[in-house]
Amino acid sequence: MELKKTLFALHNIIAAAEGRSQLKELTPEERRVLVAIGGVIASGTPVHISDVVRNRDLGAPMTVAKRLRHLEHNDWVEIRYAEGSRVRKEVRLTEKAQRNLNLVSWSLDTHLAAGG
Repeated sequence: MELKKTLFALHNIIAAAEGRSQLKELTPEERRVLVAIGGVIASGTPVHISDVVRNRDLGAPMTVAKRLRHLEHNDWVEIRYAEGSRVRKEVRLTEKAQRNLNLVSWSLDTHLAAGG
């Protein structure tokens, strides 16, 4: 059985797009956390820190919390109290994160529009 090349080509296209952005500074695991947060925010839903930490697809809760702290320390996300709450914290993308995620999306859109 011969492997189809679509998956590998797609992986290379995404890696090239990320390589042209500051996302290359992040570990693959940190990129997964950032993209997961961005995907929820893009759908119009606020992201709370507990939602991210409980997402088992991103890793163990303590590990995800550590990644979130690293992302916050390096200006990828902001963690603030949710509006009207003194307990619940919301995770927001910084301008740096939005700019870089949009750059990767634009690069992918351009590549796909050109027919790959």
